[in-house]
Amino acid sequence: GPFWGAWEQKIPNTDLGNNWIAFEALSQLAVNGTDQEFIAEISKHINLEVFIDYYLFVNMIKGYDNVGKNWFLLKENNNEPFTIIPWDLDAT
Repeated sequence: GPFWGAWEQKIPNTDLGNNWIAFEALSQLAVNGTDQEFIAEISKHINLEVFIDYYLFVNMIKGYDNVGKNWFLLKENNNEPFTIIPWDLDAT
């Protein structure tokens, strides 16, 4: 379905199916990976440059509402890592 844990798939429409494999792999690395595994593998799962920029942006604008919510994870294709997209900046 469109949900996995507390996460919801918005696009593509779930009528076309869904694939949580990449997201589950990222989650497993973050939750269960050792420090060494995390350091070695995180850049395979997320675009570190974009996540660093997002972190700096949110802190610069004091967008604390966007730290734990109000963003989307995007995977342009199966060969690319996740990137993060800010959303709903009206409280900043």
